[in-house]
Amino acid sequence: MRNQKRFAFVAAGVTAAALVLSACSGGAEEYPPGQVDVIVPWAAGGGSDQASRQLLLAAEAACDTRFVVSNRTGAAGATGHEAIAKAKPNGKTIGTLTAEATILPHTGGINKNIEDYTPIIRFAANLPAFVVKSDSAIETPQDLVEALNSDQTVRVGTTGKGGVWDIAAGGFEQAVGSNFDARVPYDGGAAIIQAILGDHVEVAVLSAPEAVEHVKSGDLRVIGIAAEERAQVLPDAPTLKESGIDWATGTWFGFAGPKDLSEEVVTYLEECLTKGYEAEEYQEFLANMGFNPAFLNSADFTKFIADENATFEELIPNIY
Repeated sequence: MRNQKRFAFVAAGVTAAALVLSACSGGAEEYPPGQVDVIVPWAAGGGSDQASRQLLLAAEAACDTRFVVSNRTGAAGATGHEAIAKAKPNGKTIGTLTAEATILPHTGGINKNIEDYTPIIRFAANLPAFVVKSDSAIETPQDLVEALNSDQTVRVGTTGKGGVWDIAAGGFEQAVGSNFDARVPYDGGAAIIQAILGDHVEVAVLSAPEAVEHVKSGDLRVIGIAAEERAQVLPDAPTLKESGIDWATGTWFGFAGPKDLSEEVVTYLEECLTKGYEAEEYQEFLANMGFNPAFLNSADFTKFIADENATFEELIPNIY
């Protein structure tokens, strides 16, 4: 009888231990998973969507992970950016971050801020070009400053309040201490081009790739690129800083997850997505799209976002 009781006690102990081990192993999910969902806050077929999808395809070829894109559009990018921030911090859902992540918190367009994301990599930039008609008397940024300080009417076509190109124009005003007679809002680059060619505005701010065709045709002239570096598609156009005007901005594309991603998850995704970025076919894609390669690793991307957020926190209340 004593041996039977002892056997029953040992068996019960083994069963309990097995249950504990089973519970522990069941709670620890292996990473990477077979699939990572990627939220893009912009419409399918647009620049940020294409830039994201092409990099993810290249990353899939290099890593044992499938990336599935979903487009969460609306509210000037806020819908998708909020969805990224609200995802579970398990590495199974990440998203494409754009400059709106640092703009919207200061325009009241989103209830999230940069602390709600874990930056993984930045991979491309789209640079703002200040352009005029080819027959304009304004040939340089300094000419533009002189025109703003004169009695001439100088209107600029932009994407409207909170848009990156409008912020580029507003930041220019702050940098030179003079304002355009009006920053006229338009619905996208095509409408801005029509406006300047039709003499509805004297200056326009466009993405460098949007300006290329019209510069080559001789209809438009670039007077400056509002960025830290020249646009690869417009290599002869100087930056504003080269012309003595201390202002640079632009839009960019990067991948990020919600806050509190583990170091293991960040390291894996950073390495995997970097392989996609470095792929020859992806670099060719960026060149064909007219985007500047703009790689930053997780640490540098985190610092970049913090710096840009601080800039916009000060700038945006002064231009709106």
